[in-house]
Amino acid sequence: MHLHFKKYLIPFEDCTSFSVVEEFLNLYRTVIIKPANGQKGQGIYKVSKQNENQYELSYQQDKKIVSLDKLNQFYTQEIVSKRKYIVQKFINSTTPNGNPFDCRVHLEKNRKGEWTIPEIVIRIGLGQKVTSNVSQGGGASDPDVFFKTYYKEKADDILERLEKLGYEIAIKVEELRDTKLMTMGIDFGVDTNGDIYLFEVNGAPGIQKMRTDAVLLRTDYYKYLLSKASRLNK
Repeated sequence: MHLHFKKYLIPFEDCTSFSVVEEFLNLYRTVIIKPANGQKGQGIYKVSKQNENQYELSYQQDKKIVSLDKLNQFYTQEIVSKRKYIVQKFINSTTPNGNPFDCRVHLEKNRKGEWTIPEIVIRIGLGQKVTSNVSQGGGASDPDVFFKTYYKEKADDILERLEKLGYEIAIKVEELRDTKLMTMGIDFGVDTNGDIYLFEVNGAPGIQKMRTDAVLLRTDYYKYLLSKASRLNK
């Protein structure tokens, strides 16, 4: 991705060996191990290095302390034997009481064939140790209220940057894929300093909470495509 986006990207590597996980733990102390192509927050683990032979392993609502050997066994049994995984630096996108959250910026194409943002929502993993996926138990919050509660004077700037990044990343993803898309869900984390990080880009985001808006926008976009095709065929 363009250098402009580099500061928003989280350092990561493919989990090709346990030594890669060890290297990241030595560098960042706390890491996330997750599937390269995840589904609803499944199979995402958090590992924190406590000392040279003690690690905290967290998954959903559970956490336990394991030795380096036990962590290696976990890696062999749960990571190597399954789908492709990556390891990445942990971003402390959590509320003051420790609940993980992310910010979903939902984009749809409009009647002019341009990206628009019908919804931005904060998703909070109530009681979760690792992810903010609502399907695993959690809630949602209005971003304006959320940021003004927890980030005070930085709130307006954070929301403005999220909107701007949403548009920029949507355009860049289409450029990289050389494909015109109709919908996109972009997930961001915001750390305690108010710094923004790109978590994930979803090409088929759920629309349960905004079905009416999404249907109207998609209908308008289909009309735009039909009109464009009609002009080209003349």
